[in-house]
Amino acid sequence: MVVRFNSNGDTRVAGTLGALVKARELSYGLAFRLGRLWRARRTAIDPSTSRVIDEGTTFDVRSPSVLSSGIAWQPELRRAQSFLLSAQLDRVFLGGIEASPAIGIPFPASDYRMKSAFEFRAGGEVTIPVLGRWASHGAGRPNRLQPRAGFHHQPAGSFVYEGPDPVQQGLFPPAGARNLVSIGTSIGG
Repeated sequence: MVVRFNSNGDTRVAGTLGALVKARELSYGLAFRLGRLWRARRTAIDPSTSRVIDEGTTFDVRSPSVLSSGIAWQPELRRAQSFLLSAQLDRVFLGGIEASPAIGIPFPASDYRMKSAFEFRAGGEVTIPVLGRWASHGAGRPNRLQPRAGFHHQPAGSFVYEGPDPVQQGLFPPAGARNLVSIGTSIGG
């Protein structure tokens, strides 16, 4: 099946409003990003028979609004070392996204819901000077090592069927959140 999505050039400007306050070693931030809504059209054709499966279904695509807050701590250390810890908590307003009616599905769109959720991120980075004497003899030589690590908790972000039909309950079950861990390092000059 060949499926095409077309928003007919319909674009939306998304805005974010925020504030950042720095007080010595601590930084605090708060931001709000407004969700956007635009229309799209889906068509589907079976390429082997050229049979039209969907002549054109119009539906809404929506990005959720997000309220973010964060904090970062970066104490001043001696000898070009640095240390940074940061955390961010987002309230993702997924509940504002509603299911659209779909052709061929006998259940009302109101039976499908998505719940708003919290999303959390945390990370840390340490800068360690290395090979100081050797690196000072020429530009571009590595003189610092930066190990870092991060954690990201993502909400489920999927529709759940809340109606009485057991088949639909099996097709749209409550999903679990995802936890992602990342580590890395870099050598700088």
